[in-house]
Amino acid sequence: DRARTTTTTIVMSATLQSAVALARKYLPPNGVTFSYGTAGFRCDASLLPSVVVRMGMLAAIRGRCVSETGNVRAVGVMITASHNKVSDNGLKMVDYTGGMLAQEWERYLVNMANCAKMNLESTLMAIIQTANANMAIQPVVFVGRDTRPSSPELHDLLVRGVVAMGGVVKDFGVVCTPQLHFMVGSHNRGQPATLEHYYDTLANAFSDLVSDVVVGNDQGDEAKEDEAKQLVPTVVDCADGVGAVSLRELRKHKNVAKYIKIDLRNTGEGDDAVLNHLVGAEHVQKKRQLPRNVDAAKDAGIKFASLDGDADRIVFYFVDKEGGLHLMDGDKIVSLVTGLIKELIKKAQIDESAISVGVVQTAYANGASTAYIAENLGVKIECARTGVKYVHHKAEEFDVGAYFEANGHGTVLFSAKAVAAFEKAAASGATEEARRAGAQLVSLNKLINPFIGDAVSDLLLVEAALARKGWTMNDWDTLYADLPSLTDKTAVKDRTLVKTTNAERTCTAPAGLQAAIDELVAQVPQGRAFVRPSGTEDVVRVYSEASTQEAADKLNADVAELVRKFVNNSQ
Repeated sequence: DRARTTTTTIVMSATLQSAVALARKYLPPNGVTFSYGTAGFRCDASLLPSVVVRMGMLAAIRGRCVSETGNVRAVGVMITASHNKVSDNGLKMVDYTGGMLAQEWERYLVNMANCAKMNLESTLMAIIQTANANMAIQPVVFVGRDTRPSSPELHDLLVRGVVAMGGVVKDFGVVCTPQLHFMVGSHNRGQPATLEHYYDTLANAFSDLVSDVVVGNDQGDEAKEDEAKQLVPTVVDCADGVGAVSLRELRKHKNVAKYIKIDLRNTGEGDDAVLNHLVGAEHVQKKRQLPRNVDAAKDAGIKFASLDGDADRIVFYFVDKEGGLHLMDGDKIVSLVTGLIKELIKKAQIDESAISVGVVQTAYANGASTAYIAENLGVKIECARTGVKYVHHKAEEFDVGAYFEANGHGTVLFSAKAVAAFEKAAASGATEEARRAGAQLVSLNKLINPFIGDAVSDLLLVEAALARKGWTMNDWDTLYADLPSLTDKTAVKDRTLVKTTNAERTCTAPAGLQAAIDELVAQVPQGRAFVRPSGTEDVVRVYSEASTQEAADKLNADVAELVRKFVNNSQ
């Protein structure tokens, strides 16, 4: 122990000197305070060099926090700003679980990002000691980036930070955020951490789920599809982002190409290509508008999906003959998928009282979806704060926990108990139908990315669910009628003055704002509204529902005016 302590001290001293020397070359911009939230760090790309260097160092420290059994576990860092405009960029850290970074580590990241030059060494030392990092270990950090012009330079700085802190980098290059999560989680579970394994896992599970309901093209060749034997083709708006890279690979896989044709638009190519500009899931879901390069007249009746910039969100839609947009957002996705899972559990003859099934929603969930899931599906609903780390954590409380935020980000989590029940039913169910249903549940568990919301995985999940239920897009659309709603935002002098509770459904500050909102809502048939400070922009988000779109729009505008009045007049 004494020899190890001496060695560790020597290694730490040399490593710290190297890290501090590098960090002193990249100092935070004057007047800027960085914060790390659900979205990670996110701001104008020009402000981030000091952050990515320092976060590379912290990733190498996090990678030295070994498990209770002494196993060294990889962590990951993704350079992306998701659905933000192209001039922005950001950074998200992937924990050794394959999920979001442990919340207690967020303060370390914030402290380090904002650390003054003179305090770099003492801050790093404090983090190392508090986190009980074993500096004698050489950590492994998985790194990925999106397609933004600023990403290569920030990626290089990140790598320098990892290496300066004595870490080893495994570079995946241009990947979707969910893919990096999958790599980290798979590696730490003893599975291959390769893109080939990712695509094989999804495609093979998809094939298992649809092969008994779709004939498919035996050629397995995307250039020779026989559409009469396949699912209805899907056109995907890739938001001019990294999702196009992933889907080009996925659609070539024989177990995908055999069953469905996937066409791509807004792939980042062409003179009009601008990441997240008038394209993507955020644009379609929030604005209720078609993306660029989709024509209401020419594209009527086509099945569309839109990803966001880093492919962790997806929404579906079609345009009717009259040019009306029919949107299937995260609420409709979770209703479809949870309904299928409930059906399969029943067919598999699994004791439903022994397997808890639940859906986690946020305040943004449409009231009609909440009623449908609770009343028609008989599934328990929990409400959590907006943000992956909150809904994901809540979903873990169920054996089968599904969450899809209205923006299309979501996944389904299966406990070990649930998976064991599925496998038992598949192997020894009392009837052939029970065994088939059990096998389908096992395949669902493989198809769904368990670490984070994954638009690529969720695309295949929805296609499989529609195929198994024999539904058209219109069938899905009419599952229930959404209450007319509007999600908008309003600029204020300081968004942090807005405080909320009750899973963000109740505003506690500024004083009097909630009472004023309640007074407005009471005057609107089927009215509902709430406000919350944005975690990614200096704005306050406003959501409204009502019996008509006109009433929802007016309620939203009136509430936004209240927000500006109360916040801008606060001391």
